Amino acid sequence: GSQRVHQVAGSPLVDLTDLFRPSNKEVKLDDGVTYLCCCNLDQTEMMVKCTLRNAHGSKKKFFKKGCGGLMGATWHSWITMADHPSHKKQPNAGLCMVPANHVPAVLAARVLPVTGSQESHEGTKRTVLHYTLGTETVAELRAKIEILETQAHAGCQTKCGNANLVGRWHEGRSFGHPCWSRSMAGQLTHNCVCSDSEEPPPECKVRDSSFAQGESTQQQVLGIASKTGSQDSTSSSEANEVSTQGSPQETVNNFCAKDELIAMRGGHGADVQEPSEGLSGAAQLESHILADILQELEGNNVDKMAKEIFTFYVCTRWVPDEMFFELAQKEMAAELVTSIVDAKESKAQAVSELYQKYKFMPMLCSKNLQVFEKTSSGPGSDGTYFQEFEGNVNKMADWLDRQKESPVAQALEETDGIFCGNGKSMNSCSDDGFLQRLFGSSGTQEERWEAMARKFKKFMPASMQAVKWKKSLLEWKKMFPFHSFVDFPDGMASQHAPKPNERFLICFGKRVASEMHRRPKGNHILTDQNTAGCHGWWSVPDTLDMMRRMVKLWRPPTCQIADMAYTMKREILKMTVAMNERLFDAIPSLLMDEELDKTNLQESLAEIADNPEPQEHTSGLVDGMRVVSVAGIPYHGGKNGMAAVVPDGKVGTVHVDGNHVFVYWDPFQSIKEEDCTFSCDLSEDDLNNWMGKTPVQDTTTLKVLPSRWKSNKNFVGRMKDLVAGLASIADRATLIFNKIMKSQGKQTGLAEMMSQSVSKWVVCPVAVTASLGELDNHLGVEDAAFQDFKKEAYAKWTGYEAKVPGEVCVTPDFLPQAFRETQVCEISELLADHVEKYTTGQGTPANFICPIKPPLPFEGQLAVLAAKKGMCYLRMTDPQAARYHWKYQGKFPARLQHERMPNEPRPEYELIKLMNVPSGKNAGSEDLVASFGRFCSLDEYLVNSRFCELPELFNLWSTMDDIAGHLADTVAGALGVSATALQGALAAFQQKITQDKVKKAALQVGEKAMDGLFGAGRLVGKGTKMAKAYLADDLKGKGRRKDRLQEDLFGELEGGTLLHRMSYQRSLSNNGLTSNAKERFQRYVVAVPCPNFNPALIFSVRREWGAVARRIVMEADAFSQNVQKGAREILSYPSFRALVRGEGYLIEDTKKKQAANKTRWEVAASMQVPSVDSAPSKTPVECSVSGLTGCNHPDSCVRTWSGCVPKTTFNPDAWKLVTDGLLSNVVGGLGFTSSPEKLYGIEMNLYCAEKQLFDRIGPPTESGKAESLRECLERGVAQNAALHAKEPWRLYFPEEVVVLATFDEINVRECEVVPSAMGKAHIDSLVCSSGAVRSQDNSLRKHLPKGVPKDIDPDQFRGIHTGAGYPQGAPLEVPLRPEDILEVVSTPWLP
Repeated sequence: GSQRVHQVAGSPLVDLTDLFRPSNKEVKLDDGVTYLCCCNLDQTEMMVKCTLRNAHGSKKKFFKKGCGGLMGATWHSWITMADHPSHKKQPNAGLCMVPANHVPAVLAARVLPVTGSQESHEGTKRTVLHYTLGTETVAELRAKIEILETQAHAGCQTKCGNANLVGRWHEGRSFGHPCWSRSMAGQLTHNCVCSDSEEPPPECKVRDSSFAQGESTQQQVLGIASKTGSQDSTSSSEANEVSTQGSPQETVNNFCAKDELIAMRGGHGADVQEPSEGLSGAAQLESHILADILQELEGNNVDKMAKEIFTFYVCTRWVPDEMFFELAQKEMAAELVTSIVDAKESKAQAVSELYQKYKFMPMLCSKNLQVFEKTSSGPGSDGTYFQEFEGNVNKMADWLDRQKESPVAQALEETDGIFCGNGKSMNSCSDDGFLQRLFGSSGTQEERWEAMARKFKKFMPASMQAVKWKKSLLEWKKMFPFHSFVDFPDGMASQHAPKPNERFLICFGKRVASEMHRRPKGNHILTDQNTAGCHGWWSVPDTLDMMRRMVKLWRPPTCQIADMAYTMKREILKMTVAMNERLFDAIPSLLMDEELDKTNLQESLAEIADNPEPQEHTSGLVDGMRVVSVAGIPYHGGKNGMAAVVPDGKVGTVHVDGNHVFVYWDPFQSIKEEDCTFSCDLSEDDLNNWMGKTPVQDTTTLKVLPSRWKSNKNFVGRMKDLVAGLASIADRATLIFNKIMKSQGKQTGLAEMMSQSVSKWVVCPVAVTASLGELDNHLGVEDAAFQDFKKEAYAKWTGYEAKVPGEVCVTPDFLPQAFRETQVCEISELLADHVEKYTTGQGTPANFICPIKPPLPFEGQLAVLAAKKGMCYLRMTDPQAARYHWKYQGKFPARLQHERMPNEPRPEYELIKLMNVPSGKNAGSEDLVASFGRFCSLDEYLVNSRFCELPELFNLWSTMDDIAGHLADTVAGALGVSATALQGALAAFQQKITQDKVKKAALQVGEKAMDGLFGAGRLVGKGTKMAKAYLADDLKGKGRRKDRLQEDLFGELEGGTLLHRMSYQRSLSNNGLTSNAKERFQRYVVAVPCPNFNPALIFSVRREWGAVARRIVMEADAFSQNVQKGAREILSYPSFRALVRGEGYLIEDTKKKQAANKTRWEVAASMQVPSVDSAPSKTPVECSVSGLTGCNHPDSCVRTWSGCVPKTTFNPDAWKLVTDGLLSNVVGGLGFTSSPEKLYGIEMNLYCAEKQLFDRIGPPTESGKAESLRECLERGVAQNAALHAKEPWRLYFPEEVVVLATFDEINVRECEVVPSAMGKAHIDSLVCSSGAVRSQDNSLRKHLPKGVPKDIDPDQFRGIHTGAGYPQGAPLEVPLRPEDILEVVSTPWLP
């Protein structure tokens, strides 16, 4: 049945309640979409109105359900409105009454009018429309339309009467006429035209059946109503209904000179059509040209750019023909441009000078090519805007290519060549001899200038056939129908001026930039032309290339359009500049892509990046392992056919190819001629620098080394080697770019001209019969604000204020249990196929997503995340990003930017802490690098963070200066430790001691310490004695270990790449049934609290105390070299334990008779190794020298500088003096001391086991393997190398073998006074100070030669004091790698 509803001021209402009966909140229609009927109270009409909304659409209030969530708090389901306390008594409450223009297309059949009648409601007449599912005859509908048009006429009459009362258009035009016209898109539109006569104006077309042919009757009647005694307010497009005086349409119709306008477009020969619909061909031409002008003024205006901003037009430099000649004279009359020639004396010469010096530049411009003008259609089309746009660009490009040798193109170049010769810029010469060359010496100079003016005005070569010339001219005027000019008062510098063949300018954005206006005494209507986003001048080939690059850059998968569309709503004019800058930013990468397309290098890179899986050989060797040759390996077929033997001891990297093993050897050092099995026809330099890929048949000739041993050539390293091959291609691209831009001089000249010039579009000449006074009343003024903007338009500008993403982090409910302690921080939301889908040239839909809002620049987003104190973020390493195909294309804006794929966070990724992020001063620069601290992988952190975190420290520093000095010592030469990390370490310590309420002086940092941390001392080691000792240290592998520690704890990465590696994304919905149900993706970072992560202090502790542990092992190993044969080496035991103590020797100088203090302390250190067994005693032998360097009994004797002496036994209870000065310094045993309380004593235990055998505290659990430390260490090297080679993307391996050195304190100080000093109270108090306990067995001096320290007078020696307690900043433990220990023992194992 039909439904009666009241229509007041808007669209009529359609009753759709039956779809939801009896009480359904949602219904699924035939289009596959599930709809809710959502209603609210219309405050204007005080009635309930509803709309149908997709139940799965995007929410306005994410925390609410149903209609309130979709549309806001004031919206409710149609069922709810019936009982709503505030709305239940309002009309339509409890019904689903939907405005006709909001009814979904699937229900279009329900929006058909049946009858219209007048009803009275509260004294106001309203049109009541009734709807049904039926149809009516055309005659019936036309009858109803006539009734409604009569009502519309009455409303139009009222409007014109009211409009005549106020405003600048007060001209007595109070008669209203409903007129009909078709837009450029072919749509039928109804306008109300006001005039001063009861008769309709000539241009007003009365709507009849032929005019309305093909129009939907529904479109003509929906929403039309009348209100007696007031303005007609029934049309939904009321704002566009009245064409008031001064509108572009009326101005052009009434004041443009039609004949002159036709002449500007090439004359009556252009586009003449057969008469139709009662119009002659000339009338049709006039109508067509006027429609063109109106389209430019109404649809190509900066005020409307926000809707159709993605567009560009092309201009060509023209000549000062007759019309432009007149315009140049008017510009001089207005003193907007000036000539060095007095225009009053010679107008012809003055205009010529303006043209030659590029002060007045005539141009013809094309129509705009718009991305969103219309969708593609026909066979092979995908129905998208961009496909149609790309086709239109290609058509223009094809036309330009065909016109390179056309008569007009040749004439344009020949005209410019008149001044200085063919191929030269017009202002590159200074003389005016061209007049004589062109016209001879006859006549006066003024006559020759007048001849020059006539040549310009006619613009037709004398030798050209008129018919051929006119045809070519018409083609150019058709492609470039709009006349423009540029006033540049200062002219263009000759070095920047375009050559005759460089004629084309490409400009982004709409053309019209202001209201129409007229120069004083001018005969043309002008408007500002938008040239803020132009680039050129280009030759035809360059123009074609630039147009193709623009299309490539704008393709939907690049997200360029999606990014800019959001910003364009607020910064329309600035975006024209942004498009220009984005294009030029993209040109180097586009050129690089073009160069890469000529090679297969890009495919090689993609193949390696997409196939990072290592291969394993049956021998156990894995891709990427580091190995050393243990025997000579023959090799044939090397460089230049070289046949050689790879000597033993050479290091290389394994490459497995199926069943074959190859080794990439490191650059050979000092290969000699004898290494060749045959004649090596190579120079020594060739041999020394040869990098060979050697097949290895016998894999037993190789020994596995620790992962990345003495090389960075892992997967990442090999990738970098290949990427390095891009350098030459990048150089070529740079050369091409510089050649295009002439070292940017061309764009500089263009920028200077456009930013300081005034650019106008010549709309039309003024009709001779027009009243100029009346015309000026209808025109506006030049847009001064736009001129000011143009001065800034070519300057670089950075960013815009926006709501900052990433500030709010929440606990996720969509991640697995492994992420229970994490938070997620959203940084962007993306849509699939945004702003529209895209089909590749192969017909394949592109699988892409684009951000809904432009994301923050990477430097800004990183700064937001870095501001979250005590927070770490999950990051993918290079191998992980390659394995899971998470590619970053930010440096190549013309490529697909965001793939439509999930990227889930994984526990195997590492946690990092942002340290130094780019400041944004050079925002967008590709070389902005961010630094970060590397914690450990999330899975290791959750299982056991023991090897990730800073261990407990003892005997902490008491002042800021102390810790600053200590850090300066331990980071000396380690430039990978960022200043930000050091500042973080100081800040954390400052916070602690501030809480302890220390004195203010303790918070100060001295100049020396600051220099060591952040100044030159950091670079060259101008720190303390300890820092110099670190730099002069000869501990084996110290440089390797320092670099590895830096690599483990710190990283640097280009900011955009880093943010991408920290980003993850998930799909929020996957409906895809309607345009508002595009699949959405959330991009986010994963944050984990890590308040105690202090990478700089961890580096300091591991570097210092790892070296202490290695020195203790090295010192103990040195002791073991002097024991008799039969004693075991220190690593042959299951564990290792050693004690190191500082020792103070009190000296009393009795020779100083007058000195008040005759005592002093000298210090040393001693060590005990209780973990070894006592060697068996043997019968003493007589030792003597044998040969040059040997002894007669090598098993029992050892050679010294003075001869051979017997080896001693290694007593586990005995103390030995330490010979390593740096180790002695740790316990205070280096140099001198004023007090024995600065002597310390520590105990170290060394454990070797898999990580999984270590709990959070204590030694490892028993593994069941009966192996010595050496066996564990050697097994660990091979086992670790295999683990990392097989899965190079993994960071945490429970089976990885680690070494843990734990430290405890010797908690008792001991003292012993020599017998000769016993009974002397002052000596006793000094030796046994600081709480020292007297030795009960008088054994403290047993390890000293004859009980007296070396080089000390026995008569002055008074006693010994041994240290105890932790040294300053000593850790509970420190982790090491197996190779760290193997490297420092004397038994050779590693190369």
